[in-house]
Formats: sequence, C-alpha cells, structure tokens
Amino acid sequence: MAMDSSQSRTGGIRKLRSKLSITSSSSSTLSDMTNKDYIHPESLITMRQIGEGAFATVDLCKYNPPDGGKQELVAVKRLRPSILKDKTELQLFVGETKLLKKLKHRNIVRYIGVGGLGSLSLMNLNSARKVLSSTFLVQEYMEGGNLRSQVLKQMCRTHTKNKYYSQKQALEWIMQIAAGLKYLHTLRPKVVWRDAKLENILLRKVEGGKKLEACLADFGLSVVLPGPQGDESSLNLRKSIKANKSTGDAGLDSLASKVSGIMHGQGLQSNLSMASMDESFDLTGRTGSYFYMAPEVVENKPYNEKADIFSFGCLMYELLTGAITSQVVVGPTGNVRAAEVYAAQVASGERRPLPDSIPEALRQIIADCWAQDPKARPKIRAVVDRLAKFHESQQPAGKGNDGAKNGMARPKGSCCTVM
Repeated sequence: MAMDSSQSRTGGIRKLRSKLSITSSSSSTLSDMTNKDYIHPESLITMRQIGEGAFATVDLCKYNPPDGGKQELVAVKRLRPSILKDKTELQLFVGETKLLKKLKHRNIVRYIGVGGLGSLSLMNLNSARKVLSSTFLVQEYMEGGNLRSQVLKQMCRTHTKNKYYSQKQALEWIMQIAAGLKYLHTLRPKVVWRDAKLENILLRKVEGGKKLEACLADFGLSVVLPGPQGDESSLNLRKSIKANKSTGDAGLDSLASKVSGIMHGQGLQSNLSMASMDESFDLTGRTGSYFYMAPEVVENKPYNEKADIFSFGCLMYELLTGAITSQVVVGPTGNVRAAEVYAAQVASGERRPLPDSIPEALRQIIADCWAQDPKARPKIRAVVDRLAKFHESQQPAGKGNDGAKNGMARPKGSCCTVM
C-alpha cells in the first residue's frame, strides 16, 4: 500500500529527530523546527553540485513546496555521512540552522528549511545516481556566485584599464555587507559572524539580473554573545596558531621575510591568470580564515564582535584593491604555511599598505577597522554611517540618497531579539 505524503513527511521528521538526538540539548531545538520547516528529500530534484568542502557538499536543486507553491531553485547544503557521527560538527550544524531560522534581512541569505535521511535518487548533468542523503540545509540559490570569483576576475585585469567591476560597484557591495553585519551586531543578544571572507559573501541577482546584491552566508562558526547586551562579553579561540616545528626556525625566518616583503608590495606577480590563481588552500582555522583574522583571535585572547570589524576591513581592502590576500601571499611563496605566518605578522601589528587609488575617506575606514586594539575599532553602526556619508558625497548634485537600493535601508525591527 502506498504511503501518502503526510505519512511520508511524518516518518521523515521522526528519522531526522532520531539522528539528531546525539546533539543533546541542541537537538531539541532543531527537532522543534522540523514540524513546519522539514523538507522531504523527494521534494528536491538535484541539478548539479555547486560546492564542496571537508564537512559538506552544496547542490543546486529544484524545490517543489508541499503546499503546491511555485517551484524554485535552491542551494542544498548536505552534511557528509561521516560528519553525522561527529557530535561537535553536528552541533555546529544544528547551531547554524537554529540561527539562520531567526535571521531575516535582505543582506543575509534566506533560510528555507532543513531535511533528512534516507535513500534518494538524484540527477546530475551526466547520469542518474543513487546516494545516501545526509542531513541537509536548504537556502535560497544565489545566482551571482560569490565575491571571491568577482575579485579573481578583477585580479586578471590588474594591468588593464578595463576593470571587471568598478570602484562604485565595490562600494555598493561594501555597503551591503556592512548592512548585514549591522543587523547581526544590533540583534539582542548580538551575533558574531566569525567567518567573514569573500567566499562567504554570495551575490543575488536583482533588477532583472542587471545588478548583483551582496548577502552574508555560512553561519556555521557564528555565535550568540552571552549576557543581556553582549557588549562586555568575550569568546576564546579553541586553538591558537602555533609554529610547525618540523619547518625549522631557519625555514620560518625565511618564509616570514618573504611574507613581510609581499605585505609591503615587493615581489608581487606581474602576470596573473585564472588558472594560476584559482587554487584551493586549507587556510581556515576553526574560527575563520587566517587572512581575515583579528590579532586578538590569532593570539588566543578573549574577543567579541570587534573581531568581525577587523575582518570587514580586510574585505574592504580586497574589494577596493581588486586583489585577494591569500592569492597574493600564498601564491608567490608556494607554501601554505605562509597563511599562518601572515596571521602572526598581522597580530604583531603589520598591515598591507593602503594605495592612493582608494579614496582617503575609505582608506581611513579600513585603517580604523584594522586597529590593533579592538576597543579602538569603530562599531558597525559608525562604519555604516561613514560609508553612507561618503556614498552621498559621490552622488551628482540634485540626486537623492539611493542607499535603500544598496542595502542601506534600515531594517524593520533592527534591534530584534534572538531567542
């Protein structure tokens, strides 16, 4: 006898709850969500894989809502089956899902639902294949890709007048990122993103595909600061960056010298290509990428949302210079350990030079965000205001502020509470 859709849905929820029971207290949160947010695997038709990492894969799928709503393209993040046996990683997934459900802002990727286990027939471009589907998270599909791909293309045009994107476009993306970050930091309790990097800024096509709007994504490392306001709260990095003794002191000194030279503009590659730059390096610590990591995080000191401000300054720098720091630093040395050396040098106070091609007002914002002392860094509200002021100064006389189009509109209930 065939099982009707309601029976199938109920069975799927039970299986998902059972699997997530190993996450102890966190599991009850996700289980509570699954009643209305549960997405049955059979409502998804996989088109192709669009991303892959150590802990999960991301598929582009067609989603058919159970209420008969319009079919839409979605991104499905599937935990690898082996991760389901890892309590820590599964708890991170539960935490991300719990948080995403509560985040509602135009510059944060939209959460759709969570789903569950069992055999599922999937289709890709080559042939049908059968896999074991693991626990998965469903979000809106961002057709524009991520900001890393945009800056990579810009790097390929470093020595040409024909840039892939303009400084005006870079400023719009920066303002949109700041708007999303402001939303996170003004929640009560506030949310620290902890994983700001170009790969985690996805682009939504708007205005009929004519423009790309930046949205924050990947909240697996995000945390909610304890305390009523979160202002005085702090966190600790799980592991500090330590030198690999097998490299040897002499080797580290040589590498440090090379990295320092690169940071100050010496020895940069003159001929760049997508093939030479589009490499994947394991440059990420458990609380973010080394190339966006604040000094206090590198040094395993207590930190708070001001670590996000430092990372935001790094994003601004890369977008406005059109150069990805990881490619500039790791590429010429050929040594992935250069990432750790770079982070250590930043922690000691070194910074990459701010070129004159960046307007003075924006250079000053970056410098302030990069302040060694977290207390000296501005709050995101102040950054948003300064960006808006600069943006207005660039508008032709008589034109009003189009900040709303750039993701600068004040979100309704910007001081929301995350329960």
